[in-house]
Amino acid sequence: MSVTIIECAIDSITLTSFIKRDTALVAEYRGRRLLENIQNMFFSENWINQASQAIRELATEAKSLFPVTILLPGFVLLTKVLQVPRVASSRQAEIIKTHTHKFLGTGREEYLGFDIVDLGEFELTVVCVLVKKNWIESFCRAMEPIGMEVVSIEPPAIHYYKAYRREFHKDDRPRLLVVIQHLSVCYLLVNKHIDSIHQILIKETSLTQEIKRLIDLYNKKNPQSGLQEIVLSENLDNENFVSALEKCIGLPVKVFTPLNSELSHSIGSIGAAHRQLFGEGLSIDLIPSKVKKAWVFNRSKKAILIAGVCIIGGLLIAFNNISTRRMYYEERGNALEAKIFPLREWASIINRNEKVVSLHNQGLSALASYIKSNKSWVHFLNSLQSSLATIPGVRIHSLKVVELENKPQNTWTHELMGVQEPEILVNNLRLMQITGSFVAQVNEPTNNAIDKVGFLMSELAKLELVAEAKNFHFDTQNLPIVSFSIALVLKPNSGF
Repeated sequence: MSVTIIECAIDSITLTSFIKRDTALVAEYRGRRLLENIQNMFFSENWINQASQAIRELATEAKSLFPVTILLPGFVLLTKVLQVPRVASSRQAEIIKTHTHKFLGTGREEYLGFDIVDLGEFELTVVCVLVKKNWIESFCRAMEPIGMEVVSIEPPAIHYYKAYRREFHKDDRPRLLVVIQHLSVCYLLVNKHIDSIHQILIKETSLTQEIKRLIDLYNKKNPQSGLQEIVLSENLDNENFVSALEKCIGLPVKVFTPLNSELSHSIGSIGAAHRQLFGEGLSIDLIPSKVKKAWVFNRSKKAILIAGVCIIGGLLIAFNNISTRRMYYEERGNALEAKIFPLREWASIINRNEKVVSLHNQGLSALASYIKSNKSWVHFLNSLQSSLATIPGVRIHSLKVVELENKPQNTWTHELMGVQEPEILVNNLRLMQITGSFVAQVNEPTNNAIDKVGFLMSELAKLELVAEAKNFHFDTQNLPIVSFSIALVLKPNSGF
């Protein structure tokens, strides 16, 4: 965070740029210009012209300027510390202006700025600064063509006090602060706050006489706590002056140098920079309200113009980028489209081939199922032939597989004997009906023939794909030929 302070004196203009580093105040740049033929330039347009030219040169040399605060020379200002009655906050500013003009005998020709130093129970301590309206307006007109961002124009005395407080922030003893310029001296009687401010031209009185007068004035006003010390700025040409002054007035004299000796002519700049960067201390802006409004309006016009140019430039760049990108993507789209057409054709071929492969796979699956079924049939028939071969001369007249529609019923032999047939799930079952005959041996008992048929039934029931052998019938009336029939219930997933 940075700020530029331009401190104007009767005979010189000083420009200093400050930067805030943590809690420290650092001077980055400093330039100074001396004014010529200044003896008879008080309140004249000639001083304003020379000062504006010097400020323009310093601003050009500095190259980069931060927000600018200008400190006016003390000779064009009337700075007083007054006690003002305390009233409601809505009427306080009006009361301060009325009381100040009445007390100082000023009026419409002066522009008044003020800041409150101390809030008492019934009174306020106020620092009031007056400047001729025509002079401050002329000065502001001279600053406008330079093109700086002037945030405030202020009196130097309140910033002398702030620079002093930087060095003596814990010491509230009554002191006389003396800031010596080339042709003028600013005296500040201080304790906890500013007690009074005096701006004197050196040619009008001697420095020693004025210091004595101010000491007597303060001690008479405050008999219980007289002045205890004199504090001088380092801007002294005579090194023996300090010791001579101590002998003359009988009080200790201390010289203070804020920051460094190179800034001895910039005490007000140090206080103003501290106020701007750290927000501590008094601030009195002397820019007339109509001038400030005009400056804000002009800055707004410039900002709007710059913003408009930037927006138009941005739109042109954006339009150019959009056009370039549109052409690029059109070319890319055409190239991709040329590549996509063959891909679509290949995809169609692949889709047709996938359908063909799917049909082939279905055919292969059906063929495998058919082969498996045939293998099952072969295996079953081989097993059936092996079972039938156990009876000599057996012949199969018919073999038929039918769907089993109804639940199998108990045979009359089982019903006679009280045997309950186990329930068999009818759904998805098939029935293989077998009829045949065999030739019994001559003179063979009928029971032997029946046993053979029973043995055949038991063997058939053992076949792997047979769930149960049912509906066994035989006929021995035509011995030696025995006819029989049997039904085999096939297992559900037998492949038949």
